[in-house]
Amino acid sequence: MGRIVICGGGVAGLCAALALQTKGIESVLLEQRDADEDAGAGIQLAPNATRHLRALGVEPRLRAAAFEPEAIEILDAASGALAYRIPLGESLEKLYGAPYLVLHRGDLLDILRQQLKHPPLHKQAAGFEEQNEGVVVHCTDGSTVEGDYLLGADGVGSIIRKQLFPRQTTPLPGGHVAWRAQTDDGAVVPDNNVRAWCSKGCHLVAYRLPDTMRGKERINLVALAQEDERPPVETWLKGLPELSWKKYTLFESEILERFSRGRVGLLGDAAHPMLPFLAQGAGMAIEDAFALAQSLEKGEGLRGLDAPDRIQRLKKVRRAILFQGRVFHRRGFWGRLAWSRSAAFLARLAPQQLRDARLGWLYKGGGF
Repeated sequence: MGRIVICGGGVAGLCAALALQTKGIESVLLEQRDADEDAGAGIQLAPNATRHLRALGVEPRLRAAAFEPEAIEILDAASGALAYRIPLGESLEKLYGAPYLVLHRGDLLDILRQQLKHPPLHKQAAGFEEQNEGVVVHCTDGSTVEGDYLLGADGVGSIIRKQLFPRQTTPLPGGHVAWRAQTDDGAVVPDNNVRAWCSKGCHLVAYRLPDTMRGKERINLVALAQEDERPPVETWLKGLPELSWKKYTLFESEILERFSRGRVGLLGDAAHPMLPFLAQGAGMAIEDAFALAQSLEKGEGLRGLDAPDRIQRLKKVRRAILFQGRVFHRRGFWGRLAWSRSAAFLARLAPQQLRDARLGWLYKGGGF
């Protein structure tokens, strides 16, 4: 096995490089940015993600930079009443063999970079040329980088995807807009739990981020809506200070039947951007990286990205995300039913059983 060229130094690209590194496979990582532009944003990592990060050898530093919430609490935005509580913490880790963690996205990227034996090259891909014995990546600075295989981990606007599958529909806005902000007002979330205030057509997620090298402890806020207007979060959280909100269009796409062709493949958001209702964008990118590394180790090239069980899992995850979106935003029959008094009452009787029935298959991982 020669070397693998990876375009993109986000979660997908870094985890791919590290997964290959654990297999003794050489890679070169190309990243155009000096630092992640969303370094202050929070990220949630479920057991299917943290289990793989443990295999990369970063668990001690990961835990030192993260909080382990005891629960996800889903509230009615208008009344503030608790509707559902999804237990996490020790019971989740004991059952699924890995923790549920929240931390700064920038801290996660720093931890992953520090684990690399060779730092990323500060280059941006402009396109590629596939040859009989490998791939040549053409960079915007006029240079070229050669490898046996090329991986596009360059996000929603992937240059690699556009050239690899020119006739495929590119990721489209997913019908939702997100607003991000942070505050140091600890009253918003007085403990380490993740909270979601849900209303018709919109919701707000908030959780604490640890006091790390990036500054004092903060509260991460993400408001999502189907309309191009920020949800009225100030009416849900009385006394919330005036904040600076950044607006983001969210993208998603149907799952393709394959994510590779020849010596070139896609992973992470370049392959399958997902809406954040189950906080699985990073999780699926990390799973991609490990499926790929195992495929290359076995001498099967990029087949791991297109394996039938991998494609079916991605499709199942996407369906679950869209369903969760209907629940959070109270849309359709199932969304309205989930917020009925009887459904909420039954959920409070057996919260752990409800969690395992709805999410156990996801947290167990993809079987590789």
